[in-house]
Amino acid sequence: MSVTYELVDLTAEEITAAGALLQQQVTDAVQQHLDAAVRTRGYDSMATCVTYAGEASVPRFQAEGRAARAWRSAVWDRCYAVLAEVLAGERASLTPAEMIAELPPLVWPD
Repeated sequence: MSVTYELVDLTAEEITAAGALLQQQVTDAVQQHLDAAVRTRGYDSMATCVTYAGEASVPRFQAEGRAARAWRSAVWDRCYAVLAEVLAGERASLTPAEMIAELPPLVWPD
């Protein structure tokens, strides 16, 4: 048995659609990753957690909110930098799981 493959050129529209699909899949996975990480401390989502960054009356919540907010920014910065490299053809495409593996870790305050 032999298998024959034929390489075909994609149209500009197909390339754009594939890039948009990849970006959506990766950003959805990253958001789920962010939300899952803060759930380990009892927050229902990243959006809720970062609201505590301004909480002065409970220092623990304020510290966790600030840590999560800083981490969220670092995560999205890395995610969008990697996606830009992929979409520009500067690096190979990646799966959402591979993107998650490249993100910085969340470090909670003591």
